[in-house]
Amino acid sequence: DDAMVEMIHRIGRVTGRMTIAESVESRAALDALRFIGVDKAQGFAVAQLQPLPLAPKSAETVKAAERQSVA
Repeated sequence: DDAMVEMIHRIGRVTGRMTIAESVESRAALDALRFIGVDKAQGFAVAQLQPLPLAPKSAETVKAAERQSVA
């Protein structure tokens, strides 16, 4: 599985795309993805499910939050 993820990540890099891992459910998987160089991850290892009122309301809200986390 790691080899497959790494190859998909490399294809993304060669084509100039960001790589995002979905369904990351363990700290070990998250660490492996960091080692490979995957750009972003989502899943239980990153954050637990949130009630809808706490979730960002729009894509613009998400972009604003990402800009703040980088600063």
